[in-house]
Amino acid sequence: MQDSLAQQWTLLTDRNSDGHSSCLELVELVTVPGAGRGLRCTRDLLGGEVVLEDWPVVTGPSERSTELDCCGCFIDKAGTACVCGLGFCSETCRARSHPEQECHLIQKLPQPRPHPSKWLLILKAFLSKDARIQILEGDETKMSDSSHIWSNLNISEKEAVQLNAVLMSNTFRRGSGRCLCPAMAMVNHSCVGNCRVHWEEGNKMVLTARRKIKKGEELTITYCSSLMGTYARQKKLLKSKLFQCVCQRCLDPLEGGTNMGGITCSKCKQSFLLPHVRAKQTEIVWLCRCGFKANSEKVTNSLTKKERETTNIDQLEEDGLDNLRTKLEQYNTWVQKKSKLLPPSSDLLLRAGGSLALLLSRLGPSLPLLEKREELISQRIKVLDQVDSA
Repeated sequence: MQDSLAQQWTLLTDRNSDGHSSCLELVELVTVPGAGRGLRCTRDLLGGEVVLEDWPVVTGPSERSTELDCCGCFIDKAGTACVCGLGFCSETCRARSHPEQECHLIQKLPQPRPHPSKWLLILKAFLSKDARIQILEGDETKMSDSSHIWSNLNISEKEAVQLNAVLMSNTFRRGSGRCLCPAMAMVNHSCVGNCRVHWEEGNKMVLTARRKIKKGEELTITYCSSLMGTYARQKKLLKSKLFQCVCQRCLDPLEGGTNMGGITCSKCKQSFLLPHVRAKQTEIVWLCRCGFKANSEKVTNSLTKKERETTNIDQLEEDGLDNLRTKLEQYNTWVQKKSKLLPPSSDLLLRAGGSLALLLSRLGPSLPLLEKREELISQRIKVLDQVDSA
């Protein structure tokens, strides 16, 4: 990282050969205290204005990918198999995303192979030899013993660890896969980001302003769903991005008055234990306004158990009317029971409500069902508006 920030930004946004315009005059790469590098706008921006465009250097599997997914786009399902064992949605997708060298190396891997998320994206990044990857940074973590994998792929273990660090810290989810967009990776996180990202046709990632942004203000996005409470966001960011967030929202136990990350106080039974985040202290302190301080491990274990329960329900079969009704019944029962233990705007209840709304849409059109779906969705929108306005 000896090049100046301006030189790094020029390289990170080098798309001249593709003839793309990426609104480069609107942003600059700067040093952000406590966060390394970041992006800052060079003039006032309007809400909804396109700020930056970027395209993936490499695309690969995530931990959610399955053998049914296309190993090229990770959006469509695989319909044709390559000789190396990877599946693709079409011959066109295979030819575009799966070079011969990659195919030959994968054929050398002994069976059974680890899940592709453990090695395929690293292989793609290694073979790309794209100079922009070298500019990106990430925190190195211990990887599972995969030395036999790297030796077969002609990658040194040191190179694999370095690439894994970069990919863990800088990739974006798309479909069941993850994409490395080098310029967009420079946008830092805030749970109340002033920008948002979305995908457009042509494999293009677009950054837009969520509100008016003053010249010189840092551009930020949220790396996780705004419908996640503080505890859930902290856990996700520590696990996937290896940092603790201490943004305005994380430091507000009430989360704009929603209490969405709380749980009913086990002492007074009237109010809620709310998460109190302290900088450089990864353990969250749980306090109630009655003065009770709960055991952090017991609270987090309770929330983790409830989250696991919703995950188990979500994984139930829903093919056929009987399975669909069974799943709906289990979600309704769970919501009724946990409503006594969680705030009305709890992120866990909102998540379950979102799943219920989707399941109800499959029962066919009827006024009572539409009204129930509207109620569930309106509650989610109301909480999002409350968080945003705070």
